[in-house]
Order: sequence, then structure tokens, then C-alpha cells
Amino acid sequence: MRYLSLIFGLVLINITNGQKAALLKQQLELELNKSLPVFHSDGIIELADSILKSSEFPNVLGRYNYFNKEINEVIISSNLPWYLSVLPLTISSCDLKYHNVDSRSGYWGLLFNIGRKYGLKQTALYDERRDLTKSTEVAIKHIKGLENIYLDWRKTIAAYIIGPARLNQVIHASQSLEFDELFNELSEDEQIQIEHFYASVLAVTYAKEKNSPKPKTYTMPKCKVVKSINQNVPIEILEKHLEVSQKIILDCNPTFKTTVIPYLGFSPIQFKLPLNVSELYLKNIDSIAPWIELEENPVITYDTIEQVIEGDTVERVEPNQEPVIEENREEVTKAWVYYTVKRGDGLYTLNDVFGCTTQQIRDWNNVPRGLFLIVGKVLKFEVDSDKIYYYKSINKMTQAQKRAEALKN
Repeated sequence: MRYLSLIFGLVLINITNGQKAALLKQQLELELNKSLPVFHSDGIIELADSILKSSEFPNVLGRYNYFNKEINEVIISSNLPWYLSVLPLTISSCDLKYHNVDSRSGYWGLLFNIGRKYGLKQTALYDERRDLTKSTEVAIKHIKGLENIYLDWRKTIAAYIIGPARLNQVIHASQSLEFDELFNELSEDEQIQIEHFYASVLAVTYAKEKNSPKPKTYTMPKCKVVKSINQNVPIEILEKHLEVSQKIILDCNPTFKTTVIPYLGFSPIQFKLPLNVSELYLKNIDSIAPWIELEENPVITYDTIEQVIEGDTVERVEPNQEPVIEENREEVTKAWVYYTVKRGDGLYTLNDVFGCTTQQIRDWNNVPRGLFLIVGKVLKFEVDSDKIYYYKSINKMTQAQKRAEALKN
């Protein structure tokens, strides 16, 4: 396997309208802790040029520089190549609250099953993939696991970006382990995703060496960790009584998926408040539950008080009281159970308690992407027949019990 230690010296030429900047002027070989593997693709230079010219790149670069101060030391101490720190820029644009329809979430764009594998808490209200410290630890474990399998950083990077299952499919189909051959067998969209990583490495390197473009300054509020109470707390309650904006609280807590401080059903969670608010909060913590009770119609945002589309509440839906019907599909190994969606149900919670993925629920129920969790809707789940009585009992569980069960699985 041939590796070169490369950082690309990039020179942008002053251009007039219609002219294209000359992105790559020369290649400079530098000694690095780990080498950047050679990767031949004409599209990388053009894509790096496009990234550098993008009006959004200074914002992304500012976030990258800010968060990289925290994660860079962890990457180095883990004996990993420095350029892996650019993966979040490629996948999530270095956004802690990133989420996409393929179930990737957080700064590192971790897949739901990866977060679950390494013990991150992921519910409808709360997602530790959005916690920078915890997600970085998981991402490093995941990357090391991939590198131990592929023994090649190019294949490891590709597996992280497009998924190891997809890369393995291409390896079996092509009967080759040569990366250039595997790359040619990928779809155009997959090739662009991988090229985008290498182009981002070039763009980040150039911006650092030439200080062009200049990153936009990015900061997060200075916060202090406090403990919540034994119930869900609408953030608007704190906004009203502590005079702190919901936006600031959410900025301090990217793990929150809605405007509520969640109670996960077993103990109060720890969360962050701005320094100037934390003392006032601690003085009034015993008053929070009464504040909630005094509200005429307290708004506690669960996923299914309203109709939910990809985790976002969009409009009210009246419950449809369909009966729950249960039937066996396979007597020996598999069976169908039916579940009626209730207020407070979350997509990730249902995924966990029934041991399935979002796509499986869609396939089993012919659910279009735009209409998913609706109060009163009956969904069917394929489960192990020897556990059918347990899965039937989920219909009768409280929200706290379901969340507790989800965390066990």
C-alpha cells in the first residue's frame, strides 16, 4: 500500500468574472504523524476550488476550528491521522445538531445503529450523538474498528462515509481490494461524497496556510452543568421565570431535540445553563414543578402530541381509535404484533423497544415519508415469536416504562 505525506500548497490566482482560479499550484511533501493516502481523481481539485469559493465555507471553517480545538487532542492521543478531523466537515458541516433522513446525526454524522452499538442515549427527545465529547469517543472507536477490518485508510474513510455494508457489497461484486477499482464501481453520488472529503482536506489546509478565506468567528455560550427534575420541563417555563431565551438554552444543549428538557423515566438528566442563569435556576429548582402546574395549558412537546415528520411536530392530528389486532405471521421464528401510537411516543423509542429501524417500520406499514407517527395510528412490527407476549405488553406500558425499556435494548 503506497502512502505519501502530502499537504497541498494551493495558490489562488486573482481572477476576473468567468475565469477559474488555479487551485493547485504545487504539491508539498511534509512529514506528518500519519500520511494522507494518494488518491487520483480529477474531480477533487475542482471540488476543492468550489468549496473555497463557497459563501458558506467561512462559517463551516469557523465551526471546524472551534470544535477541532477540543477533538484534535483526542484524535492525536488515539494515534489516528490528523485529517480524520475533517470528516465532520464533509458529513455534517461541523454542525452539532445535524440530522438527515438516513438517520445520521450530530457533529460526526453517526448512524443510529452505531450510536446504539456504543451505548449512546438516543430517544425522541434526546440524542447523545449531538454531544461533542461522547460522539467523538464513539467516532474514534468506530473508525478504529473499520481500520482494523480494511487495513487501508482509503477504504476506512470510504466505509465511514458510505457505510461498511455498501463498501463490502462493492468488494464482493468486484472481487477486488484495490481502492481505485472499488471507487470506479461506486455510484456517481458515492464517488462525489468521497471526493468531497479529500477536497475538504485540501480546502482546510489551504485556508490555514494562506489565511484565505478567513474563518468566521464561532463561539458557544459559557455554560454550567445543572440537574433537571423528575418530569419533562418545557423550556418556555425557564424562559418565562428565569428570563433566559429558549435559543440560548438550546445552544447550550444540542442534545435536546425539542423545546423540552426531557425526563427519561429513571432519573433527572444533567443539562447546561448559561453561567449567569445557573445560580438563579438552582435557587428556584423546587419551584419548577409548581410553575408547570400553574400554567393553564403547559406545552410539553412530545413527538406525537401532533403529527410528526422526521422528528418535527408540524400540525395537530386528532386521534383515530382503531382497535389493536394481533396475529401470528410465522409460527416458529417471527410474528406480527400491532401497536397503537400514543401521545408521547417517539420514533427512536419505538425503534429501540421493538428492535428495528425506521426503514423497516416504513416497509412493514407502507408509510410514506411525509406521514409517520400519528396518534391513534396502528403500526405492525415483525418480532421474534418467542418474545411475542413481551411485545404485546408494550401497548399497555406507560411512556416512562417504554423509555426505560428502550434504554435497556
